[in-house]
Amino acid sequence: MQEYCAELVTGLLQTEAYARAVMAAAARSDVEEMDRQVAVRLERQRSGSPPPTRPSLWVVLDEAVLLRQVGGRP
Repeated sequence: MQEYCAELVTGLLQTEAYARAVMAAAARSDVEEMDRQVAVRLERQRSGSPPPTRPSLWVVLDEAVLLRQVGGRP
């Protein structure tokens, strides 16, 4: 699998806090739905098949993705 990300960290690499901030910024006002979506995203990260059958993931991130603040201060 290959992905280029110029604006956000791809879902498979997001931390829980990052995923919540991204979803909050997308104006998802229903907290229960946002919690469900974050749980689904994190489970997708964990549910890959064990190596060596797991596909390789190549991601190119724009440096700005790493420097851009997502969400407000805690």
